[in-house]
Amino acid sequence: MKNVFLIILIFLFTQNVASQSVPDQYKNVDQLIWVVNNLDSTIIGWEKLGFDEVTKLDTVSVHSENSGSSFKVLCAKANLGGAQITWIQPIDQNSIFAEFHKEYGDGVMSIVHHLNGQKDLNREISRLYELGVSKLDEITIATSKGDINYVLLDTYQKGKYVLGLSCNELDQNYFSLLSNYNSNSLVLSQYAFAIEDETQVSNYWHKLGLPRIATSPITLRNPVYHNERTDFKVDLGWQFHGTIPYEWVIPRKPPTIHMDHIRKHGEGFHHLGFDIKEIEPVLKDFKEQEIEIISEGAWGEEGKPGSGIFMYMDTDKYGGVILELIWKYKEK
Repeated sequence: MKNVFLIILIFLFTQNVASQSVPDQYKNVDQLIWVVNNLDSTIIGWEKLGFDEVTKLDTVSVHSENSGSSFKVLCAKANLGGAQITWIQPIDQNSIFAEFHKEYGDGVMSIVHHLNGQKDLNREISRLYELGVSKLDEITIATSKGDINYVLLDTYQKGKYVLGLSCNELDQNYFSLLSNYNSNSLVLSQYAFAIEDETQVSNYWHKLGLPRIATSPITLRNPVYHNERTDFKVDLGWQFHGTIPYEWVIPRKPPTIHMDHIRKHGEGFHHLGFDIKEIEPVLKDFKEQEIEIISEGAWGEEGKPGSGIFMYMDTDKYGGVILELIWKYKEK
């Protein structure tokens, strides 16, 4: 047991040292750009889960620097318990968002980070270019209150998400009007991905200045997959460079919902993890909304510090992203 605690302490120490060398802009996620086929049904679905902090921008025009042309999308801003979201529904099919959706279906396309002004943004683009990262596109969304700009970088193939950069204050104003409030008091605790192997992904992000993905197997108690007891196995990888950690789930022994997701959407963003204080009230509310558990299990010694329960909910139908409930044991 002492060896286990020693390993944990060494892991946390090395992650802390690594995070100190990470460029400041990557220590906070500004927002997720999330592409969906049906914006209204996605909003309604997450409202069923208790999230109603949403601002609809309706139909907006988006200009692409690459093509020099513009296209239409439906757009909305949301705050899902601390996760700031820009939802995009492609209307015109000649767009970067339509291309993403054709390849991966509904899901998170980009993790966007905010920089303090155009000089910092240009400097970061230059730094990444020297490391071999090119622009995927630079887009401008024309809203009724002004323009919102994003630089999208060509990182999806190697990094499993598009790295986005922005220095736009109007975007910050939109999000400032939305709170973390949700009716079940869920608190965002992780951004999570499903991938088949972490080695190349880890090396790629480390090259760009983020910590390596620290991976280890996890022993699960009572794993359940679609209401059936199984012995599925996964490894968990972590990056703790920001205020909210990144979890990388690597399926090792199926069946798992993570491999299901990879087969349906490809490797990439899988779920938003939320901490909860009490299990039963949240599950009761979800059941009333006909939202079921698709996989669950536990870790650690039951009833002891360091243990907990996880439950993945059936939310892929609400935009291609799973919601995970996480309950951690606390001594009374």
